[in-house]
Amino acid sequence: MDTVMRHSMELMPGGLPLDWDDSFEDSDRFEEDSLCSWITEPESICNNWRGWKKPLVGSPSMYGSSKKFFEDNSSRVTALSELAARCVASHIPFELVEHVYPPVPEQLQLRIAFWSFPDNEEDIRLYSCLANSSAEEFQRGEHLFRSRAVKDPLQIGFHLSASVLATLSTYNVAVTFDRRRITSCNCTCNSSAYWCSHIVAVCLHRIHMPNQVTLRAPVSESLSRLQRDQLQKFAQYLISELPQQILPTAQRLLDELLSTQPSAINSVCGAPDPTAGASANEQTSWYLDEKTLHDNIKKILIKFCVPAPIVFRYTLQPKKPAQPQH
Repeated sequence: MDTVMRHSMELMPGGLPLDWDDSFEDSDRFEEDSLCSWITEPESICNNWRGWKKPLVGSPSMYGSSKKFFEDNSSRVTALSELAARCVASHIPFELVEHVYPPVPEQLQLRIAFWSFPDNEEDIRLYSCLANSSAEEFQRGEHLFRSRAVKDPLQIGFHLSASVLATLSTYNVAVTFDRRRITSCNCTCNSSAYWCSHIVAVCLHRIHMPNQVTLRAPVSESLSRLQRDQLQKFAQYLISELPQQILPTAQRLLDELLSTQPSAINSVCGAPDPTAGASANEQTSWYLDEKTLHDNIKKILIKFCVPAPIVFRYTLQPKKPAQPQH
């Protein structure tokens, strides 16, 4: 057996003899002393990309999650409407749901919006690490979540908003999602990261504590249930709540709607709704800054692929003459 194994190891796949000395003459640069080694450089950039997998250390999470909904209710049969809502939330744009006749009940629309948010913490960790090339922002966000810094979470359709109490200030976070993917996220902090710690904290709060998030139907669905006098009252109350921010924009829209000249707002049917998810023809993808990701990959390639300088050591002292032997 040893002879057969030795013989097979000395042959290439084509049956030709393999010269080990010639084939691996450059393997020394991958040894322990090489700059390409992933083991001897604990502070290297490479390690920044290892944090996207959560270590399996410690006890399970004390919080619930939407992912465990069926596990917690395994003792009873799940309603068919709940299974259908989860399937629709994963694969079908909400615009198609709105065009179904007869209309989908509002309660079922709420369940579709509920299941449209991703339920895997590892996805948030992955894209946070990809955006920041390290796990530091995710770890800060996890700390904010565990310290209960997320306040007033509100989900309106496919739009999630909340406030995060940081050390010195309070930041407002807005996240949009569709078909179990985060499609955009914004925060009022000054961080240049697309996935800052405050966004991570809000996402973790929604994943692990979904029952503590106020859930509402998309704005367009709620407006469709109002009468004319209610719509007018809604618009006037909205303007009176925030006159400085809304009044100039409201007047501009009124001028366009009342204009006798052709305008873009009068030439299209319907109106945009940021809480209604993606359109029917839109391809949903995770929110990621590709330029930053490309730059981080270039840094890693430069770090590990550029040949390292070879240092020679010269001694200025002459060698001592050999002692004569008697």
